[in-house]
Amino acid sequence: CAPKLINDYYGHNMIEISDLGNKSFHDFIIKKKDKFKNYKDLIKLILKVQKIKIKKKYKFGKYEIKLKSYSLRNLHKESDLFFDWYLKYNLKIKNITRIKKNLKNELNNIYKKIYFKNAYFTHRDFHASNIMIRKKKLCIIDSQDAIIGNPLYDLASLIDDVRIKLPNKLKKDLFNYYVAKSKFKNNYNILKNDFDIL
Repeated sequence: CAPKLINDYYGHNMIEISDLGNKSFHDFIIKKKDKFKNYKDLIKLILKVQKIKIKKKYKFGKYEIKLKSYSLRNLHKESDLFFDWYLKYNLKIKNITRIKKNLKNELNNIYKKIYFKNAYFTHRDFHASNIMIRKKKLCIIDSQDAIIGNPLYDLASLIDDVRIKLPNKLKKDLFNYYVAKSKFKNNYNILKNDFDIL
């Protein structure tokens, strides 16, 4: 499920939506020892989201919205956060221009190895804190950054969520579960390639 639209103030950059409560998947899962079963439900949700048919335009009240396609530029914009928020503080040097340029060139080469084209509905912020549990149903919130993207993007966001450190074995099991359930199950190496890059 997802929040229902109550009032549309889109012209003022605001909407009013239904409240899905305060029980997040993060709060539910954080103390559980065996997380695999519940994470499988989230992977099923990702696969369901990926089946949404992409339209050229979506109606939002009297407004029309067009989802943008994820691009190389988007990837660089996201990885730039590493330079802006981490690198200059970690190295404790002011001028990181040369390091940034070299790393960006390397990242560019890596990003060009992504196999899947951007053709899937992608939430783009799919992690445990953005999944609410309401009447035993999993509900997605915070979807304003949705985009047409790579099918592995949301999976990488979920499995490598910085808010919940999952053991490597569980990460591997969850990835394998996604592969087994996805329509790309015969393309393990390609899926792993894109997952690792993203």
